[in-house]
Amino acid sequence: MSKQQHIDNQTIIDLQQGDTMALAKLYAVYATDVYQIAFTLLKDTGWSEDLVQEVFIKLWNNKSQLLADSPVWPFLYTLVKREALNKLRSIKRSQEAFERLLHYVQGFSPAADEQLLNQELANKLQTCFDGLPLQQERAIMMSKVDGMSYKEIAEELKISPNTVKNHIVQALKSLRNSEISKDMLQLLFLMYLLEK
Repeated sequence: MSKQQHIDNQTIIDLQQGDTMALAKLYAVYATDVYQIAFTLLKDTGWSEDLVQEVFIKLWNNKSQLLADSPVWPFLYTLVKREALNKLRSIKRSQEAFERLLHYVQGFSPAADEQLLNQELANKLQTCFDGLPLQQERAIMMSKVDGMSYKEIAEELKISPNTVKNHIVQALKSLRNSEISKDMLQLLFLMYLLEK
């Protein structure tokens, strides 16, 4: 019996009507397959697990697009591939932003010992950013490193400017609680002032 046979038309209809049990049933049937595709593309367990959650949230948010008499797997497959590619693009942008930040930090220290200190600070900074949820990391990097406005960030991330502000506030709050919060926040503030 195929997975589609486990998911009858009524399950899709129930999902469209907001039944969370229908979503749970779909999750039970398809989460492993979604994870496998995500892992194949991302090559990272944590990111793949996060992506599974994001895909099923998007499935829930887009449940009205499903057709009760059509298989749900093609819809999920398309979602997981699109989200994985978005994640890969985001990772690339974050790495590029970090490299710009590292170059920027290293540009201020002519002495070798200062360069080593800046490299250590940059590594700690990257560790702190890696601990943030993806949307918070993207929002704060776009704001503080790329110099984008809340409106520009909102357009890029397809969220409201108020949500961007909330992500940045939460990210700064998390960063304040990190092991190098004072140094890092001073560095970010210095970068912000120097770019103005």
